[in-house]
Amino acid sequence: MNSEFSEPAPDQESGRRHDARVGVIVLSPSLRVLYASRAAIEWLTPTTLRTDLREPASSSGGLPQGVTNIARTIVEELGRRVASRNWEPFEVRRHLDEWQEPVWLRGLGLPNPQGLQRSRIVLTLSRNPFSP
Repeated sequence: MNSEFSEPAPDQESGRRHDARVGVIVLSPSLRVLYASRAAIEWLTPTTLRTDLREPASSSGGLPQGVTNIARTIVEELGRRVASRNWEPFEVRRHLDEWQEPVWLRGLGLPNPQGLQRSRIVLTLSRNPFSP
């Protein structure tokens, strides 16, 4: 079943329905959005996502601060890994409170042997800490 079209699942403790979708964002090391899923755009548009997704994020706009912070952490590690010729992908997880409901952010750093600018950052946003 495609998670973008799944029904919100009820929270077992409160009985409230929560958003079961997972948003996906792919960034370049310059924090340019290369891809954003529909779920990611819907979650971020009410906050601060630029309407022109090709624009790099900046302190005055772009991605929300928590998303930008994790992306910058990943870029720093990508730089270290490319410099040391370590091509192993790595993961960083954070819990963000920038929305009305908490969001779990999982960031994957994908180093590229052709250099830092060819490396990629894949971010997933979900309401559930156990989502892929």
